[in-house]
Amino acid sequence: MRMDRYKNEYEEQQKKRVSKRRVLLIVIFVSIVIIAAEVATLLTMTSIDRSFPRSVEYALYEGWDLPVNELQLQTTGRITDTAFIDIEMEAVSRYANKNYKDDELSRLASEYISAIKACQQAASQYDPATEPDAFWNAFSEPYGRRLKVLYKMHNGDFHFTPDKKQYADESAYILAQGWLLNATDNLSFKRTDEGNVSHYDAELKNESGLGIEYLDLEVELLDASGKVKETSSVYITDADIDENMHLRFIGTSDKVTEYRIVSETCKFKEREEETDEA
Repeated sequence: MRMDRYKNEYEEQQKKRVSKRRVLLIVIFVSIVIIAAEVATLLTMTSIDRSFPRSVEYALYEGWDLPVNELQLQTTGRITDTAFIDIEMEAVSRYANKNYKDDELSRLASEYISAIKACQQAASQYDPATEPDAFWNAFSEPYGRRLKVLYKMHNGDFHFTPDKKQYADESAYILAQGWLLNATDNLSFKRTDEGNVSHYDAELKNESGLGIEYLDLEVELLDASGKVKETSSVYITDADIDENMHLRFIGTSDKVTEYRIVSETCKFKEREEETDEA
């Protein structure tokens, strides 16, 4: 009887050991599966973070190869063909609603895709060749958002470097435009009242990478209720690269409490060709 009892106790202990081993193996297996899934997700996110900027860059190159591209805006002041936007949309549409490792890149990608969608919608509503004014009214805002994203991607740590020599003019122009739009978003004018006239002054360094032939900012001055009381403008000419520009506009209404920049018109100088020093 005693031997049987010892035998039974031994068998019970063995069963418990086997059961514990099974539980441990299950826990290890589940942990491996979870870790593998997390690693796969991380690798996918990392791959997207790398491939999205490259896709944008190659789409820009393809668009700049078109006979009529966005450099037309710099040379003629208008855009008559938006095929370059369609090329970009085709290249990046697959990146919508994806998970990115970098939160800032995720935000920029979402803004970029949203902007070019809106550009496409504007072009579908108005023919840029035959309805230039209506087209530009609808197209300019999302086009500007696109430029701001491209500039931020270039200046961030996102490996976005559209620097092929054959596209140097196009690249310099869009980055300069993106710089201007981002810079004016962050402009802060100091107000000084002198009698019935208010002077608004700000300093801006030309970090566009191009010389500026002229810059014209249209400004609305508003009262406390948000009603436009008057309009003014900032106009400067001939600003070299890295030159500090003094910007000023004036107002005459005593009810003005705030201002807003509503449009930017800029003519950049042609890019200077780089020469090799002897």
